[in-house]
Amino acid sequence: MPRQRTRRTTRSAALTAGVLAATLALGACGSDDSADDDAQATETVASETETGTEDDTTSEQEETTEDDGADAGGPAAERDAEDGDDGELDRTEELPDGSAVDIYEIDFQIYRAEIIGEDGVLGTLRAEGGLDGIELNAMYVVLETDGSLHAWTGAGEQGPGTFTVDGGWEVEVTRHDDTHWEAKISGSSGAEDTITANGEDAVAHANGIYIVLTWAGVVSSYDPEAESTE
Repeated sequence: MPRQRTRRTTRSAALTAGVLAATLALGACGSDDSADDDAQATETVASETETGTEDDTTSEQEETTEDDGADAGGPAAERDAEDGDDGELDRTEELPDGSAVDIYEIDFQIYRAEIIGEDGVLGTLRAEGGLDGIELNAMYVVLETDGSLHAWTGAGEQGPGTFTVDGGWEVEVTRHDDTHWEAKISGSSGAEDTITANGEDAVAHANGIYIVLTWAGVVSSYDPEAESTE
């Protein structure tokens, strides 16, 4: 069954939603109905952002510690975190906007990423039990549980409204308040999922397509396969 996990950090409150298999037959929830061959699954998760808004809907909490000595542009060794749970540096990648991201392996299928700008750490992702994503100045970054990272830039679509994104998915964005938005994602086969950005960004993985909903109501999508064929 779908589950949610909320974690608190010293910088922001972040809501992480676990893997959600959303098909017309609701096969992942133990339905006796058989799923269509083209039923598509989505995974949802909310990301950490720099906003201070907190969401109190939680079934599990954990405390993490930020590294106060983060040095933008410095060697990764100088940014080693104090908490042993922060993992071992796996690699560093350059992002589309020129910033860097340090990716740490914590355990099997558990990875953490620090996005580093000129002024220090801009955002932190943690993929554990599902992917994690964030939006920073119209740049979107998603971290997978295998340590792979996807990043893209673009203005996105401002909700409320209904938009067709990569992969033919239809996303209906609804506003609850300025920092609380909801996106209903629907596919042609009837597969559906809903992600909520309440003070922090949310991300879904829908049949190879990454869909990010920001806490400001902007939705953006990315198809890695389309980029690889360009």
